[in-house]
Amino acid sequence: MINYKFKAMRPKCYADINTYKYFFQHLASHALAGQASYHQNKSYIKMNRRIIITVILAVSMGANIAAQNVNREKLDAYKIGFLTKRLNLTTREAEKFWPVYNEYQDQRIKIQLERQEINRNFNQNELNMSDREMSEAGDRIIALEFSEAGLAQEFHNKIKAILSPVKVLRLYQAENQYRLQLLNDLREKNQGRNKPNIRQE
Repeated sequence: MINYKFKAMRPKCYADINTYKYFFQHLASHALAGQASYHQNKSYIKMNRRIIITVILAVSMGANIAAQNVNREKLDAYKIGFLTKRLNLTTREAEKFWPVYNEYQDQRIKIQLERQEINRNFNQNELNMSDREMSEAGDRIIALEFSEAGLAQEFHNKIKAILSPVKVLRLYQAENQYRLQLLNDLREKNQGRNKPNIRQE
């Protein structure tokens, strides 16, 4: 049985509101502590574990997203320098070119991310997907292909009004060279990781 210790805890001055506040808070804490059962404590522990796991996962996901954003910023900066060097843009050309190019890239990335998500979902849930769901996923992939092609055509028409024909072709060539450069850098990085660390005496 819970001993609330009314006599010992009763405030001497009833006109003192702060004392009353402390009295009832202390009384409530004792009552809650006395009413907590074993099963409640067990549920509380499980709940805390779930909260901790959720927080850890959230922090990990946040760190991954932040790392992805940093990597993309680095790649964007590298690509800007790469294209600028090969296109040899004038100041006037650059002022018109980059807003159009960046908008095109943003829309293109959205299409690519949606296509990746469809493929990821299929890889993870193939056995649980119905024929209808698979058919809809295939139709969506083709629709995205058409959207990307239409987006490229629209970008091409805009860019022709900004750059000379030779610089338009240099742009497409430079983009291919940029992708090849990234693949080479990634390959060299992986080879460096797999290379054995041989200590020379």
